[in-house]
Amino acid sequence: MLPYLCIILSMVIWSSQGIIIKSSRIGAVDLIFYSVLFSVVYQSFMFLSPRMRSGFPPLHEIPKVFLLSLVILTNTMAFFIAYENTTIANAVFTHYIAPVIVAVLAPLILKERVTCYTLLAVALSTVGLWVMLSEVSVVETVRSMLTSGHKTDTNIMGIIAGLVSGVAYAAIILTVRKFAQSFNPYVIVFLQNCFVVLLLMPFAGKVPVDKLWLLAGMGALYSTVAPFLYYRGLQCVEANRAAVMGYAEPLSAIALGMAFLQETPEMKSIVGGVLIIVAGYIVITQKCSDGNTKVK
Repeated sequence: MLPYLCIILSMVIWSSQGIIIKSSRIGAVDLIFYSVLFSVVYQSFMFLSPRMRSGFPPLHEIPKVFLLSLVILTNTMAFFIAYENTTIANAVFTHYIAPVIVAVLAPLILKERVTCYTLLAVALSTVGLWVMLSEVSVVETVRSMLTSGHKTDTNIMGIIAGLVSGVAYAAIILTVRKFAQSFNPYVIVFLQNCFVVLLLMPFAGKVPVDKLWLLAGMGALYSTVAPFLYYRGLQCVEANRAAVMGYAEPLSAIALGMAFLQETPEMKSIVGGVLIIVAGYIVITQKCSDGNTKVK
């Protein structure tokens, strides 16, 4: 029971990010950079243990960790931008298209088989996105984003950013399946945070002294406690079952948004989002029924 509680608690913690991002009035780059910098400081203490130091991957594996860090940074940045520009519901619904993308790409990258459940999930998620983006021309929106002098509806920008984060999240899942499963997850979290700090350092602004307490708390909760709880749970829970439990995050995030920010999702967001969530749920539960082994 404890491993399941660890995973659910990590999802509830992550689900509260939208409230912090929307109320902090700090740009996405500075918010990520300084909060992750705090997490690197916190996590460095675990290497006082010789056992943790022995968990560092060999030098020839470091480029793989760096690649994973790039994808994670893309995912986080896009997700934060989505939170900044659209409702929490739109951000989390579009983000959770990731399992469907994984199902589509896995046959090409991991040589997994395509099933009728995959095709059904793709159809449902496509309809869900069409409903959410109804009356919107994605091509025109992207064109206006790239053309100077044209303002873009921030809500649409947020939805597009959410989709980008979903694609990046799918890439994380595929990357981890491909080569990161043999690494110590706690060491990998530390190394990827170090790389994120290095990548964002040239773009970070002045230290927001009046918000240091907030950034320190974010580094502790979102970049340290939550991932450690999640990986602790994964030691005893099947990966795909953990993914099903991950759907506690969008549900919790929307509930928190309604409670603290008075955000009531539009009907088209609810309908489209539910279709996307159902599509992801179909993909993951189908894999559960295939009898995948536990993550050690």
